[in-house]
Amino acid sequence: MMDQIVEELYRLYDRFCTMPSPVLQTPSVKRFYDELVALLATPLTDREVQAIIARIPFKQDLTHRHAMLHLMSEKKVAESYLSGDIEDLFESTWFDKLLPDVLKAQAEQWKALGLDFSKDDKKIAMLGGGALPQSQIHFSTYSGSPVTCIDRDEEVVSLLSGVLKKLNREDLPVIRGSGDQMDYSAFDLVVVAAMVEGKSRVVQRIRETSQAKICIRNPAGLHQLMREPISIHEVEAFGYRLMGQSRQGNSISMVFELR
Repeated sequence: MMDQIVEELYRLYDRFCTMPSPVLQTPSVKRFYDELVALLATPLTDREVQAIIARIPFKQDLTHRHAMLHLMSEKKVAESYLSGDIEDLFESTWFDKLLPDVLKAQAEQWKALGLDFSKDDKKIAMLGGGALPQSQIHFSTYSGSPVTCIDRDEEVVSLLSGVLKKLNREDLPVIRGSGDQMDYSAFDLVVVAAMVEGKSRVVQRIRETSQAKICIRNPAGLHQLMREPISIHEVEAFGYRLMGQSRQGNSISMVFELR
């Protein structure tokens, strides 16, 4: 089975490389993406996952292409909403139909760990939120705390700010900045999205500038081929301890606090 998975990954990667400026709104691209995601969801042991990843020399390029695919797709949705081509941002714009349930489960995990952000002016930062505010709005609703989105892409920040203004949600701040250079002293929790690159540098920066807890969305299984993973040991090396973790969709949510 592992040989077949590797062969399919090579085939799908070759297709990916022939797509000029792909976006998920294109039916053929969406069909390709669904096929890739289905393959990555194959049940495997951790040992099998690592053995397959070791046989994929194009992992870094695949991660980059996947990030660009989502970036460009989200920008296109935001532009369509701002131009009036899309009337309801929360209808038929989810690339992952399970995401609303995942976001709710995330907030429930925080509560189960005793994290209450609805009191004492607690603040949450979300790193790598992208051009669409669904996650930012859902986290704010479920946690009862204001959520600040941080993104390094200037166009993303501009689009997200415009979308939030049109939604009358200018109470949710948007900051342009690189995750490994931000000052996190104002925040009680920093959420690191699965597609954020340089997670280790980001964790180091959070440690240097704040006492905040960290929630990292870590890719599960073969999804590590498309999103950069970080191990519990790597995070703990910066002086944190794992409070808890839970599988949510194609990611594992890991919550850490300072020791």
